[in-house]
Amino acid sequence: MAGLVRRYLLVVFRFLPFAISFLRDRRRFLLFGPGRRVSDAVHRERAERIRDTMLELGPAFIKVGQVLSTRPDIVPPTYTDVFGTLQDEIPEGAGGDPRTVLETELGDELDLSTLERVAGGSLAFVYTAVYDGERIAIKVRRPGLEPMIERDLRVIRGLLPVVTPFLDERQRYSVRNVADDFEEIILDELDFAREREIMDEICENFAEDDRVVVPASYPELCSERVLAMEFLTGRKVTDEDAFDSVDVDHHEMARWITEIYLKMGLVDGVFHADPHPGTSRSPTRGACCCSTSG
Repeated sequence: MAGLVRRYLLVVFRFLPFAISFLRDRRRFLLFGPGRRVSDAVHRERAERIRDTMLELGPAFIKVGQVLSTRPDIVPPTYTDVFGTLQDEIPEGAGGDPRTVLETELGDELDLSTLERVAGGSLAFVYTAVYDGERIAIKVRRPGLEPMIERDLRVIRGLLPVVTPFLDERQRYSVRNVADDFEEIILDELDFAREREIMDEICENFAEDDRVVVPASYPELCSERVLAMEFLTGRKVTDEDAFDSVDVDHHEMARWITEIYLKMGLVDGVFHADPHPGTSRSPTRGACCCSTSG
């Protein structure tokens, strides 16, 4: 309990200056006075400082930032833009070194000297490694993550009643919806064995559709903390050159994605539930690359 209280006080201490700044935007002297105009440059600086604070506080808060980056109904565009960088690269050591998990789980299966870092997410890190002569992708859950996530979820739940009175009615409704889903989603995302089963099921559902590419998994290397899969390259759909030298344009890709998600949701009943801008597409075939992320 003492550790939870210390964590709660730390989070309050780190975010309190931002809360005061936002309150002063509404009333210059907090309880009275006119609102003040704040430039886009100041908002961007604030957003960057909040993002850095989320990085320092660890995986659960990084995940909050990632969720907010896709919710312009809750935060202004400048903040969604800055928080969007949390989807690209998280420091390898944030929340613990995932290499220790690989050493424990796959030290006898893989030549760990062939590991190369690819990307970092809020809950996991992605490497490539050589296995049976092929380079594969390995998603690794950060060590000691479950107790850390459960602690921070309790802190976040405790902060919601403090935050919501300062939001307008529309924002309160959106925040309640996000909060209701967030805890269940993040706990599900910790189970990579479940993720592999769903990924394999989606792969089977689209086996006859060459518009969709789902990496094949390596069950013998997978566990609750490790997801090993085929290594594929691609481009983010938001890259400027995403549609260069391919036989599909962005309008057709949008139609494909719509049709694919309608099939997943209405026909198959199993769908990729994290379609953030990091979702990629094949640079040669123009196909949607349906992979998982952390």
